[in-house]
Amino acid sequence: MSTASTCATRRSWWDHVTPALKDPISAVTQAFLADPCPYKINLGVGAYRDDEGKPVVLQCVREAEAKIAASNFLESTSTALSSKLVEESAKLVYGEDSDVIKERRFAGIPALSGTGACRLFAEFQKRFYPESRIYLPDPTWPNHRNIWRNVHVPDRTFRYYHPDSKSLNFMALMDDVKNAPDGSFFLLHPCAHNPTGVDPTDEQWREISSLFKVKNHFPFFDVAYQGFASGDVERDAKAIRIFLEDGHSIACAQSFAKNMGLYGHRVGVLSVLCNDKIQAMAINSQLQQISKTMYGSPPIHGISIVSKILSDQEIKAIWLKEVKVMATRIHRMRIILREALERLGSPLNWQHITNQVGMFCFSGLNRAEVYLLEKEFHIYMTPDGRISMAGVTTKNVDYLANAIHEVTACDQDAKILHNTDAYKINTDIRFTSLGTSKARARGMNLALKPCDKIFTVLSKSMSPLIMKDSANVNSANVNNSSNDRWNPPDENHVKINFDASFNVAQRTSISGVIVRDANGYIMAAGSFPHSYVPDPEMAEARACEQAVSLARDLGFRRVIFEGDALNVISKLNNPASDLSEISVILKNIHDQRSSFLSLSFLHVKRKGNEAVHLLAKEGRKFVSKRVWIEEAPSCVEDAVISDRWWVDPVA
Repeated sequence: MSTASTCATRRSWWDHVTPALKDPISAVTQAFLADPCPYKINLGVGAYRDDEGKPVVLQCVREAEAKIAASNFLESTSTALSSKLVEESAKLVYGEDSDVIKERRFAGIPALSGTGACRLFAEFQKRFYPESRIYLPDPTWPNHRNIWRNVHVPDRTFRYYHPDSKSLNFMALMDDVKNAPDGSFFLLHPCAHNPTGVDPTDEQWREISSLFKVKNHFPFFDVAYQGFASGDVERDAKAIRIFLEDGHSIACAQSFAKNMGLYGHRVGVLSVLCNDKIQAMAINSQLQQISKTMYGSPPIHGISIVSKILSDQEIKAIWLKEVKVMATRIHRMRIILREALERLGSPLNWQHITNQVGMFCFSGLNRAEVYLLEKEFHIYMTPDGRISMAGVTTKNVDYLANAIHEVTACDQDAKILHNTDAYKINTDIRFTSLGTSKARARGMNLALKPCDKIFTVLSKSMSPLIMKDSANVNSANVNNSSNDRWNPPDENHVKINFDASFNVAQRTSISGVIVRDANGYIMAAGSFPHSYVPDPEMAEARACEQAVSLARDLGFRRVIFEGDALNVISKLNNPASDLSEISVILKNIHDQRSSFLSLSFLHVKRKGNEAVHLLAKEGRKFVSKRVWIEEAPSCVEDAVISDRWWVDPVA
């Protein structure tokens, strides 16, 4: 067999592999790092930063490293250190004087931080309760769902957060706990809930514990932020102690990435309460067997640091003070941010910023507002509006408050005031994309007013097409067949047309983008200026790139992109064919495929792209980028009507 044929055979093994969907938190960090803006802010990372926005090496860590520097990390000492870590970690959550510790009624094992501890327990649950499921709070850390699904444990959710009150939805939580099958597994955040920062009160924890007892549910606590809720690690273990007092069987995943600033060391512990020492030995052997097939044992250096901090009373005292300092700084930034927003005269209630606790603030910002903060103000956070308060500093808090005020005030003035039910009932009405039905839109309480930054912004009740999950495999198809008219997508997709208006003299361009549904109605539109664009082909490539970015940022998952630039559509087949700037742009487009469940590029002739062509030309009247939702400038209305040829035939 020739070398060429051997290589071809080898390549064929993995041709079916497509990029995985991006982790939302990692995607925020990547976008932040790629932004050259000097005053950008990263509010996505769930790790502590000081008031300069810098990572911190705690003094307790320096002290511990100094004391273990002369240690010989031998195989004989590894087991003892691991046991020490487990014992000291168990004291931290269950209480140093608890019967569990005195009687050694627990099994435990070092893990690769909190993620590894959760994965170990998921494997353990699957092995001994193969038909069980896990109940996760809604919302929760996104990786929880991935961890249990990867070991084929089905997940369900229980209601936790009330988006209107921005507080705990306690009655709904209790109903869901009550209605779950007896003996179900529940994941609980004992303190500093991620992402909401909303914790039950002690009395509510007691009621939850009592109901768990009645239902014989198993509580699994993910302890990722002990100390960050109150500044006191003992206080933050109160929920676990309540369940312990009520006689529950408990398991805990602990992480020291955040409260010791050891994110890169990946130090964690999984512990399981047992009836007696004999059961503890049996469970410990099973956990060790599971870990041996996953990672063997964690690196010893991080284990040594944490063990020394927890077992050396002097160093532990330093650590407890530093935890208090970190929690206090975050709480102080909550107060300053809330006060800054209130001073700006915001009509919204920002009390939840200071009511919530821990690393995160569930801001209440919607996807549109998050999108505008990123695009207009270079402020980065996850699409659900979660703010890592550790990223807020005395230097950037006023800028952040002003930006939040601007996008939310604009939203109050301009957003569409209909509710979800009204939208779903009236999706067949041509109500915001055509001028002839503006009166009908006003009759449905739709407020369409201009704003400095944007013409209108996303409503909280977006189309049902947005964010649909599917088991379909991601695909990126490039179709070069041409259509001479605009054709609607199927009901599961949206179609996004793009075009560019190129100014030869100034070497600038305007990208026009229009999103339409299966009925031909406008769901979104945008006009985006670009400085220094050398030629028309580059302008078209920029327009295509802008269309893909807009679709990704607004959460559309199944998209057909359509443009009239045949060369650009063709080059999408092979974006890395050369090192030209346009190839780099087209490669960037392909790199975003993982954000979509279905992605296609089609060519259409100018007649079928007329509406967005007019929008790109109209965009020259605007100084900055504009986004419209279910609306577009009046200049494109006739073209949109013509494109709906199956309803309104045009000669």
